Amino acid sequence: MIIDRNKIKEVFQRYVEKYDISDTKIKLKVDHTYRVAALCERIAKSLHLSDADVDIAWTLGMFHDIGRFEQVRRYGTFNDLQSVNHAALSADLLYMDRLVDTFMDLQKTTEQDAKDEKMMEKAIRLHNVFQLPEDLTDRERLFSQILRDADKVDILKVNCDVPMEEIYNVSEEKLRNDGVSKEVMRYALSWQNVDRRFNKTSVDHLIAHICLVFGLVYPESLHIVKEQGYLAKMLHFQSKNPQTLGCLKRLEGCMEQFMKCKDTDFKIIFTDIDGTFINKEKDVMPITKAAVSDFVKSGGELVLCSSRSATGMEVVANQLDVKCCISAFGGALLIDENGEVIYEKGMKQPVAKEVIAYLEQEFPEVTWNIYTSKDWIVKDRDNDIIRHEEDVVKISSTIGTIEDVPEEKMVDKILCITTVEDILNLEMKLQQRFPELHIVKSGDKYLEVNENGVNKGVAVQEMCKKRGISQEQTIGFGDNFNDFEMLHEVGQGITMRSAAEAIKDAMYFITESNNDDGVGRALNRIFGK
Repeated sequence: MIIDRNKIKEVFQRYVEKYDISDTKIKLKVDHTYRVAALCERIAKSLHLSDADVDIAWTLGMFHDIGRFEQVRRYGTFNDLQSVNHAALSADLLYMDRLVDTFMDLQKTTEQDAKDEKMMEKAIRLHNVFQLPEDLTDRERLFSQILRDADKVDILKVNCDVPMEEIYNVSEEKLRNDGVSKEVMRYALSWQNVDRRFNKTSVDHLIAHICLVFGLVYPESLHIVKEQGYLAKMLHFQSKNPQTLGCLKRLEGCMEQFMKCKDTDFKIIFTDIDGTFINKEKDVMPITKAAVSDFVKSGGELVLCSSRSATGMEVVANQLDVKCCISAFGGALLIDENGEVIYEKGMKQPVAKEVIAYLEQEFPEVTWNIYTSKDWIVKDRDNDIIRHEEDVVKISSTIGTIEDVPEEKMVDKILCITTVEDILNLEMKLQQRFPELHIVKSGDKYLEVNENGVNKGVAVQEMCKKRGISQEQTIGFGDNFNDFEMLHEVGQGITMRSAAEAIKDAMYFITESNNDDGVGRALNRIFGK
């Protein structure tokens, strides 16, 4: 494919002269076109593409918005939802109406040239879609991503160089007083591009443009964003609406963590199990399974963290095609991928006996469970709650008392199960009576009692010490209060959309729920897949 850049620029200039160049919108898109072409070239060169492929990338930048001029002439707006899909219009003008023939001599082409022409049409047609289709060839995906990255990067500049009321077709007063829609903020907190269908307010469009950064694929694109500084200006937009200011502040935190993630060589993933790593059917979902498998096979490690016993976690570990480490009993026991104990800290017998005696006297209706490294002791197996737990973890409990625990053994955990209505009172009373212990909710009806200093964050500390790595090189997933320490000890904490509100309020990355492959989707966003 012969590409004459001078000819393309000359033809483009003649083409846009047919439109009212004094119109701010027309001038905006002329300048945008040249900049996107230059950005496409820069990104392509960073990928060490051939000179011919760099020319193709540059040409895509010149062609991608050719339909914008006709869109403005016909409808007076850049809003596709109120007019026409500008990417499809660009592709139609170029390749169906054959406007492309005025820019390039495509009469004498090789088989590869013909394929590349179709590839270019597809890249232009898809440059504004929310998500690229899965069935693209490697070459189609490459050039589509280069164009999309360049376009997104320059949109940040446009937002800062052009009066925002002109971009968004609203008055400055409205722009500064509008709020942010809940659905738009949901996309932002999950580190995704915003589906434009959910933009309801003028500020939603601003937030959506900021979130374009989350969709950037290539390191050079992120480097350009940092270099230019437009992102920071957009995040500091001077709104008069307190809700909008709060959303922008939170989005700034999200963006800081996102940028840090892209520069971090992650070594370990820590993840809670129930409500996080497995779905409601207790299965590891396909995207999550594939994502952690890829991570481990590329040299990383996975640590399953749960309040379950180590034996009760095996039913989950066995669903994976890679080995993993296990942090059991809420952090009291840490075992490596070969079954060797890295760390253990349990309650001594006298303390555990006091707890059980107190429960029996003050809260006889509470179902208590005693766990050691090998045993699960209950006072009554003929209990719906116990039967449910046995079904979940696929192991059987043993009827007994605290006296059945051998003197030399520590108690790794006491689990209290009660009603939703009574759990807060139980938590308060136990914390008052045993301030030296770590007592925390792990669910609406579940209360964990551990030795002081035991929590899932300890597993992060001990594992990183063992491997000799920084905690900044770790990722953590969780959904409940007993995950809180872990989420703050890791380099990047991520919670689930189904998590407790107090947990979500403290996080800058909220992924989809455990029933929607939240762990896998978040990992794919971090690692650019």
